[in-house]
Amino acid sequence: MIQFSMHPSLKTVATVFSVFLSAALHAQQPGSVFGYRNVASAAEPGVQIVVSSHSYRNNGAMTHDGDACPLNRPFVPGEPASKCWFSSEYEHLPQWVWVRFPGPRRIDKVVLYAADTAAVPSDFSGQFLPDGSARLNTFFHVRTGGFDSETHSFTIRFKPIVTDNFRLLIERNTASVTPQSWIAALAQVEVYGSDATNPAGLLSGSVAKGPGPDLKSHLTPASFVPDVKDKGDALDIRTPWYRVVLDKSHPKIEQLSWDSLGQGELSVNFLDTNGACPILDPIFVNSRPSQASALVQDGNVFHYAPVQVAANVWEEM
Repeated sequence: MIQFSMHPSLKTVATVFSVFLSAALHAQQPGSVFGYRNVASAAEPGVQIVVSSHSYRNNGAMTHDGDACPLNRPFVPGEPASKCWFSSEYEHLPQWVWVRFPGPRRIDKVVLYAADTAAVPSDFSGQFLPDGSARLNTFFHVRTGGFDSETHSFTIRFKPIVTDNFRLLIERNTASVTPQSWIAALAQVEVYGSDATNPAGLLSGSVAKGPGPDLKSHLTPASFVPDVKDKGDALDIRTPWYRVVLDKSHPKIEQLSWDSLGQGELSVNFLDTNGACPILDPIFVNSRPSQASALVQDGNVFHYAPVQVAANVWEEM
């Protein structure tokens, strides 16, 4: 995943790595190394959990970037909302919770605990990302799910699958008024299963691709040609309507200006002094700037050489 940041420093993903040194071991079952248990628990070494968004208001347990996600800790019915997760009021539904296991797990049950009985998930799906695939597989879908009024829980059982990740997609809740109907809220997500003994071909991962061919332009010449000046460490590209300054060694736009009247008034940099550069923002991993990449001109198209963003995975910008 690539996003553009208006700040050149390393942006930190609001991702919490819940790694503990002890595992909660339960009763052994045939074919299981550690037994049937909640494999999404914070007590599981190496489990990671991220959410699509979180509220910055004074409700919920994640009001600041870097706050620990509460969704895989023990839940006590009736706990205050400050112990729960609420999605952002400004992004609306659908929202998701994604759990990554440290290895393949054979799972067959998910238990959800509501944060508030007045607005609980009603339409939601269970998904996972298989190895070598860019498309999520949906293996259950619940409509008008009813949470237990005493335990505040809802249990979904399904045919066992082997995966190293699980995503809960929340599409609608039971609230009928705004802004409550816009948000997702949960207290805990439990995923039950055991360690898989034959994970071959069933793990999730990135699609491995080598560097692609050079980008070729098929655009026909326009009635004017942009003025391109080499400034040593950057290329200054301008017309009477716009000006773009590109860094020659890293994927970065140093200046962006435009004049809708075409009078060449291009002194104002809409990117301020920071510019805009792509930030590699893979899920479950801290964000980082892209590697060095040479700027290439191909006719009237400018692009950067492919950069490696993961093992055997390349992106062209």
